[in-house]
Amino acid sequence: MTLITMKRQSGVVLLVSLIILILLTMISITALQVTGLQEKMVSNFNNRNLAFQSSEIALRDTEGWLLGEITAPDASHTRVWDINTISATAAAAGLEWWQETWPVSATVYGGVIPGVNSNPSTMIEYRGFVLDTSTMGVPPSGKHYYVITSRGTGSNDQSVVLLQSTIARE
Repeated sequence: MTLITMKRQSGVVLLVSLIILILLTMISITALQVTGLQEKMVSNFNNRNLAFQSSEIALRDTEGWLLGEITAPDASHTRVWDINTISATAAAAGLEWWQETWPVSATVYGGVIPGVNSNPSTMIEYRGFVLDTSTMGVPPSGKHYYVITSRGTGSNDQSVVLLQSTIARE
């Protein structure tokens, strides 16, 4: 008769398996966190891009309106503001008006932009008339200068993009 001797098992395989399982779990959790962070970054990028595009649409629309007017509008027009009259408190503080707050009197873009929470708006500042020095005549020739500022938002009002352009027209 043969006696089978049993070796005493120490459970090393079980301990190694548990360590490998813990490491795999930690790697999986880290991968999920990184994926979630990347998803948030892409969402923020898309939201800012949408805000930029909406601001650009309003800016181009306002430029088209300004250049399409038969006579150059001045500060007496309802859509045009004289320089430093939009916000007296910002001017007194030595700030540009758009650095303080966005005025409620801004012209809101009338079209529909899919995905945008609030329609973009624009402000037109009349910067003045500059005479041409090369020609003298009646009426005097020269250019009217304007600064257009547009404000666009993305899919929420936390993403805000301000764009400005300067227009000169006769």
